[in-house]
Amino acid sequence: MWCLDIDGTLTPPSEHVSAPAVALLKAIVSHVTLITAQALDYCVKINVGDFPNLVTEKGFLVRIAGHDNVRPAPLEVPGLVKEMEALLAKLGGGLFINVKQAGYAVGHPAGPRPAIFDEVVALMKEQSGRYDAYVVEETAGFVDITLADLSKASSLQAVMERFPGYIPIAAGDSPNTDGPMLRQAAAEGGNGVMVTKKLAPFPTVPGPDDMLALLAWYKALI
Repeated sequence: MWCLDIDGTLTPPSEHVSAPAVALLKAIVSHVTLITAQALDYCVKINVGDFPNLVTEKGFLVRIAGHDNVRPAPLEVPGLVKEMEALLAKLGGGLFINVKQAGYAVGHPAGPRPAIFDEVVALMKEQSGRYDAYVVEETAGFVDITLADLSKASSLQAVMERFPGYIPIAAGDSPNTDGPMLRQAAAEGGNGVMVTKKLAPFPTVPGPDDMLALLAWYKALI
């Protein structure tokens, strides 16, 4: 059972999953679960919204064999977003906020990480320290504050509970957000593949094209 992070692992930077990639995934659909931190509307936009096995928003929607199980969104932590909006207004610099069900993410325009981003990260860590339910994770271009008990690792665990006897193969490109999922796959007796990591019997996976080549190889086996 492949558990694939969509963003970055299957897409070049700032691009969506390509039509050939979607076609390949759907050709081995019974063996693949797509896992993304994005919402369902994003999945619809890139033409995988009808994928029968899909986990979005770090476990808010878990779809197995076409059956959806949706967790209720947590209550908003008082003042959390308001404080961040006030900081962004003061800092300027083109920073933007993306409010999510599990918290929010702050991003910066393409290019080098701006120095003012340190203040964003500092405030997020201060906020997460006040509210134990939240955790701060920084990836390329974004910093997220999300619920600590929701992750791609917990999503993978939910998937594997529905597929007893399957061996997971997890693929991701971020040590922060995908790392726990890859380690969870290893704990289940499977393999985790990261873009900078070589893990036998799989080759190094330096980008989306190689990830798709690996899936094509897998398709030939089944």
